[in-house]
Amino acid sequence: MDPEIKKLLVLQEEDAKKIEAERQLAALPREVSAIEKKIADELALQTAENNKLKEKEALRTAMRTERIAAEAQIVKYKTQQMQVKKNEEYTALTHEIQRMVDQVSEREGAEIALLMEIDEVTKTVNELNKTSVERVAELKKQMQLLRDGEKKLQADIKSLTISVETLAKEIKPKYMRAYDNVKLRYKRPPFVVPVIDRKAQGLRVSGECESAIRKATDVVTDENSGRIVYLP
Repeated sequence: MDPEIKKLLVLQEEDAKKIEAERQLAALPREVSAIEKKIADELALQTAENNKLKEKEALRTAMRTERIAAEAQIVKYKTQQMQVKKNEEYTALTHEIQRMVDQVSEREGAEIALLMEIDEVTKTVNELNKTSVERVAELKKQMQLLRDGEKKLQADIKSLTISVETLAKEIKPKYMRAYDNVKLRYKRPPFVVPVIDRKAQGLRVSGECESAIRKATDVVTDENSGRIVYLP
């Protein structure tokens, strides 16, 4: 095998690691955004459910206030009833008192129903708050892992860049130009591929191409794929 091809294969291996690390680093912002959205959704759901509970509790307070006011009005009417002298006024107050009593009874029933509803909602909200806090904590752990991974990837890319540059300096310029031209055509390796059974990356190579490889006097590229080819 051409010694320069051996060097290119070593370079390609380091290049592949660098390209993959760069791909992972480029994908991190999307992964971070996805987790941030999940956290925001959890907090929004938690806030919405807590607000629903607060609304029901506020409604219960308002209903209680109205009931107490109605009960006070009944007391007032009964006091007035003791002071009237005309039968029609007494009768009118009796009807009004009964109407208010019916209202109070209805409001008490509504309050009891609302109180039972609040109890159920409170249980649901408490459970939601508990699980939501746990989920947010887990998501934040995932976020931290991504942040740590980002630092490692940056360090790896820096190290691999130095390695790639060092290896490239040891390869003949003609071979490096061919290698760089292949990289312009393909975003990912392989850039250098073996010819096996007259095929490179599944594509048949010409007899002229295979003959040129056997001579091993120069860098050879496949006329179909444009990749650098060699005989293993």
